[in-house]
Amino acid sequence: MMINAETKHDFKTVKAFTYLSAFRTNKPAKKVLLFSLITVMLLVILWLSMRLLEPGAFLVTMFVVTLLLLLTELFLFIGLPIIRYRSMGNLMNCRQQFRFSDEVFTVVTTDDGYEDECTLMYKKVDKVLETPDYFYIFHSRTQQFIVDKKSLDDAEIEPLRAKLMGFVPGRYKVFKA
Repeated sequence: MMINAETKHDFKTVKAFTYLSAFRTNKPAKKVLLFSLITVMLLVILWLSMRLLEPGAFLVTMFVVTLLLLLTELFLFIGLPIIRYRSMGNLMNCRQQFRFSDEVFTVVTTDDGYEDECTLMYKKVDKVLETPDYFYIFHSRTQQFIVDKKSLDDAEIEPLRAKLMGFVPGRYKVFKA
């Protein structure tokens, strides 16, 4: 059975992958908000302690470290998706078309004046991550393919899931909404 799918590598797709790789969840907004609130409360407590007590090296160090943690978390949430998208260069907004057959899948990447095709065997797939919106197929640590589930018919999602699970048992992870 042949299953066809496609993905456009727009900002939304890159942001979803960035969140999954940076936060290990597909919807990190609540996690980031909770972390930020706790961190801000800790910063306020440390600032008040420095104002009321003599600001020793420990309090100042804790304040700086906590502030850096907050800024890092906000950078990962806001800045990193933008940087990853802009770093795509000519592949920004490219399209990938997938043809999943029994033993291999073919990926055709197209963009303005650019076209490339590769065929991969399922047994070469390292792992698969599934979210409500995408399948992330990892060919290696540095190469992955993103399959948009919206490009699939509802009747094609389960057979594709079963096929991918069959080739990467123990390395297939599902992230719920």
